[in-house]
Amino acid sequence: MDSYDGRMAVERSRWTDDRLDELADRVMRQDVLEVRFDGLERRFDGLESAVQELRLEMQGLRGDLTGQANDLRSDLSGQVNSLRSELYDTRRWLMTMWLTGLLGLAALFVEISLRT
Repeated sequence: MDSYDGRMAVERSRWTDDRLDELADRVMRQDVLEVRFDGLERRFDGLESAVQELRLEMQGLRGDLTGQANDLRSDLSGQVNSLRSELYDTRRWLMTMWLTGLLGLAALFVEISLRT
């Protein structure tokens, strides 16, 4: 009997058809995946530009905030220095009044001691 008969040819043909169908399915799935990946790449490109715009906007805001913080710091520094100056003036005035009162009492006691 011949080793290559008709049944083997049919089975081999069916096997080949099945493999070709599987290959066609794979190619079809890969095409679908490539389309999806292309869509994702376009979305990521759009997202990348949006992130870049956000980064630039944040840098601008950071510059504005830094300027305002510096202005606030200098304003507060001026106010603190003004309050400190007022405090020293008040302390000087209080010390002067205390010394004047003490000298007045001392003069009073001297006057009293001289009269007695």
